[in-house]
Amino acid sequence: MAGVTMLNWDFRKFLREQAERQWNFRGVTPLADKALGVVGLGSIGRLLLGARRARG
Repeated sequence: MAGVTMLNWDFRKFLREQAERQWNFRGVTPLADKALGVVGLGSIGRLLLGARRARG
């Protein structure tokens, strides 16, 4: 879930701006009411589907 949040925030850009001491305001789109696709049913995929951890 942290990875999804980091992608939504464009975290690499955030860290780059922080290193350059630029504090630009950026609105972040909420993840509520978004669809999440799970590719594969490895241990993480099964946890997401079984425990419904991605449900907002």
